[in-house]
Amino acid sequence: MISSNVDKYNFNILFRNEDNEYYQNLNAKRSKDSYDYWRSHLCLDFAYSMTKCLEMTNTPLIMWLEDDTIVDIEMFNELDKLQNITAVSAYKYCGFPCIIFERNYLSKYIELIYKHYMEDIPLDWYIHRFNLNSINFNSKYAHHIGEVSTRNVIRVVD
Repeated sequence: MISSNVDKYNFNILFRNEDNEYYQNLNAKRSKDSYDYWRSHLCLDFAYSMTKCLEMTNTPLIMWLEDDTIVDIEMFNELDKLQNITAVSAYKYCGFPCIIFERNYLSKYIELIYKHYMEDIPLDWYIHRFNLNSINFNSKYAHHIGEVSTRNVIRVVD
């Protein structure tokens, strides 16, 4: 269950409740000190937050923006030029600190996360692992200023 609160700037602030079956399953099967726990928890946080966004708005596009990411304003000018968006990363090649989804595509993406959240799959790798169509900008418009959380694993993309 996620509850929300609107602040003075009209931003919805989401609060998660970890009493649901997904978090309970995660807490029962993973050590809270493990990287796998952190990765699975991040996937669940994304899925619950984005589900709430889908319920709260009818907008055709929904953006996931991590709190330690800065976006260049030029990204929005480039976004206006794109057509038939399913998902687009504000990174040039991939990455998840800032990604924009078409709402129907996002629903399918969330379903995949619920099915596979206990696996060690970074959020952006779902797109490639399950052959989901996405596009990337020609330039990098997001700058992740926080700690890099990826393991030293090289991803092979066809």
